[in-house]
Amino acid sequence: MTTPIYELPDWAAAQATPWNNHNASLRMLEAAVRGLVLDRDLTAPPGSCADGATYLVDATATGAWAGHDGEMAVAVGANAVNGWLFVAVATEGAILFVDDEDLRIEYRSDLSPAGWLEFDTGGGISDAPSDGVTYGRKNAAWVPLLESIIIAASDETTDITTGTKVTFRMPYAFTLVGLPRASVTTAPTGSAIIVDINEEGASIFSTLLTIDAGEETSTTATPAVVSDTVLADDAKMTVDIDQVGSTIPGAGLKVTLIGYRS
Repeated sequence: MTTPIYELPDWAAAQATPWNNHNASLRMLEAAVRGLVLDRDLTAPPGSCADGATYLVDATATGAWAGHDGEMAVAVGANAVNGWLFVAVATEGAILFVDDEDLRIEYRSDLSPAGWLEFDTGGGISDAPSDGVTYGRKNAAWVPLLESIIIAASDETTDITTGTKVTFRMPYAFTLVGLPRASVTTAPTGSAIIVDINEEGASIFSTLLTIDAGEETSTTATPAVVSDTVLADDAKMTVDIDQVGSTIPGAGLKVTLIGYRS
């Protein structure tokens, strides 16, 4: 058995020589908490290293690292004379410092594909865009950091009805990435919920946002089509319900805008 996140070995009941698992877990935990790797470009163990040296194993690893792509390798003994331990550090929000590149990286599962974002720490990275957008660095490219704006368009229990349900103003200029989402706490039945979002009185969609009958989220419906991806600072926004469930209307409607400040 191992722990659910870092996969540290558990001390099993009535285990012989339990100190083996215990000591291994301490070494792995120490490495994960410190959060430093000497290199992240190696696919095989280095020729020499200190006891406790740590590396982020690159893809298609070989030798003693085979099968451990993307994990942190921890040397046991000088030159890993007693082998390697591996920690599953590629978990959402994990932060490491890469010593030979002088940069900090953070694991993000919301990227496509999931991977490590890079952040300038004053070392060799100096090409970050200066256009006012907040960026992180993924592999060799800068990418905007995503955030979400969530709007409640009803209370949690009252049946929703058609019409304009909420009016608000954008707190800053915002560029949509991917599709806005809608969700409910009570699913509609009989027919779908159809939601529109308007900027200054004009829909941001060419195909509206839908929550299918029997569903609680728009992510399972035919995707909406966004025609206006750039929302202006202080723009007047409305969330409109164009259709509700014909048997059970649905309740607890929220709308989520996903993107970055622009």
